[in-house]
Amino acid sequence: AVIDGYSTCDGDCDDSDASLELDVADSDGYTTCDGDCDDSDASLELDDADSDGYTTCDGDCDDSDSSVVPSDCSYDVYIAYSDLVNLGSDCSTQHTYNYCNGSDFGFEWTDTVGGSPGTIEVQFYSGIGCSSAGPVGTELNSVSSGNVSVSTDCHCSPTPDVVSLTLTDISGFSPFGTNTFMIGGQDCDGLSQNSSWGGAYAIVSVTY
Repeated sequence: AVIDGYSTCDGDCDDSDASLELDVADSDGYTTCDGDCDDSDASLELDDADSDGYTTCDGDCDDSDSSVVPSDCSYDVYIAYSDLVNLGSDCSTQHTYNYCNGSDFGFEWTDTVGGSPGTIEVQFYSGIGCSSAGPVGTELNSVSSGNVSVSTDCHCSPTPDVVSLTLTDISGFSPFGTNTFMIGGQDCDGLSQNSSWGGAYAIVSVTY
C-alpha cells in the first residue's frame, strides 16, 4: 500500500507507516526514514556539527560547542522548605502560609549551568487564596512572567493542588545567579508545605 506517496520500490523504509517517508519537509537534508526526529523543524536533525557524539535530535542544545552535551541542556530544581520567600508558619505545623496577609510569596534557586534557557516551567503546590480568585501575576526576578489562578478556599488545612506554569517571559533569568520566582499576593494567599518529593513543595524545570 502506498500511504504516503512512496512505495518500497521508491525506497520507503516502512510502507505501513505514513510518518516514515522520503520527503525532506524541513529542508535539513534528512527524512523521517533517515531518522529525522522532527521533519517540521530544521533545527532538529542528524548532523553532529561539534563532533561531541550528540545531535540536536539526541537533545544537544548547542551543537556548535562540544563541551555542551544533552545532560547540560536541562535541569530540575526541587525547592526545599528552607528556600521559601516571604512565607511564615501560621496555620499549623503541617501547612505553611504567608500569614494570609496578601503579600507576595514564592521561592528562589541558584542557577549552576549558565547560558540563556529556552523555557522555564514551575510546578508548585497551591495552598490558600481568598476573597478574589485568580488570575494572579507572577514574576521572575521582578519581570512579569505570566499568571496563575488561586482558589477562594480559605482555611488552614486545604488539600493542595499541583499547579504547573510555563513562564511567558524569562528575560529576567540570571545565569549563575540567584533567581526569585514570586506570586502576587491577593487578600489571602499561600502555599502548602507538603512532604511529597522529599519535603520539597515546588519544582523548577529549566531547559536550554
